[in-house]
Amino acid sequence: MARDGEIDTDVNRPLWRIGWHWAYLFIGAPVLGIALGYFVGGALGFAVGLLTVAGGPVFALSGLVYVHVKKDDVIRRGTTVVEREAAATVQRTGDTETHSLLTTGGKRLPLLPKPNAQVATLIAGDDHLLVHSEAEINLPSLTWRIGNSTNEYHYDRVAGVNYDPDEHEDGGTFWVNFSDGQDRRWDTMTDADGALQSVQNRIRAYNSQ
Repeated sequence: MARDGEIDTDVNRPLWRIGWHWAYLFIGAPVLGIALGYFVGGALGFAVGLLTVAGGPVFALSGLVYVHVKKDDVIRRGTTVVEREAAATVQRTGDTETHSLLTTGGKRLPLLPKPNAQVATLIAGDDHLLVHSEAEINLPSLTWRIGNSTNEYHYDRVAGVNYDPDEHEDGGTFWVNFSDGQDRRWDTMTDADGALQSVQNRIRAYNSQ
């Protein structure tokens, strides 16, 4: 059964929400300010309209900046939760090491980061690699969701693992090659050298037994 929850974070939620909808406030505030000034009328109407026209874009841009300042911390906290929940879905034996591969996606307003982060959790054990890739972090709502689907790859079937960094952007592609010639690949926007070294060390230790 899928599980979900909120990310435990210290963000200012009203400002965070403003940031994710900044364009609507930036464009809508001047229109609303002019309308309020017209309907209220007089000096009061002028003051209300002026404050709305001037204040709306300021709040909108402040929210936009705030989203960019806090997004990495939100992703980090969300990933920590997803890793813990993914590990809880499997029966682990012996010593294990856990790593995460992240990709981002989803529709967004201009200047905003992509709103969703997909997380693949790699759990390297003594004789097999577990990969849980059914997890997502939603940044605007500050929530996470995780399914129960986990793939197990025994080292007897693995011919090798590799990580190919992207030449132009952060991250790259992590993949597992199987002895039957097939492979599985996961894109990541974060460096996966640590995951690669961990899995390679586990495979070498297993093959040396």
